[in-house]
Amino acid sequence: MCGFFRDDEFMSAKATLLQAVGGKGLNVQQYSKKRMGENKNKANVDDILGIWQAVDEGGLVDQLPSYCSAVTTRIPVIEDELSDTAFMRMTISDL
Repeated sequence: MCGFFRDDEFMSAKATLLQAVGGKGLNVQQYSKKRMGENKNKANVDDILGIWQAVDEGGLVDQLPSYCSAVTTRIPVIEDELSDTAFMRMTISDL
């Protein structure tokens, strides 16, 4: 993800997610920091995943809005070797 998305996309996604979970009683303040430096994209991804973990543990995933991409070129493609589908295909082939 860090190599695919731009800095502004990470910051926008994080801000949108923080706004969506605001008022739901979750402790996500530690993820709202503005990240700086070389590894800010990785830190922003870690923050986004931390927010999602808090939402999931709070059982609130179904209360978040759904989003879709108007520009399909901004949807990352997962290499087949890294997907669960590739692992299942390999396992079935081995059987």
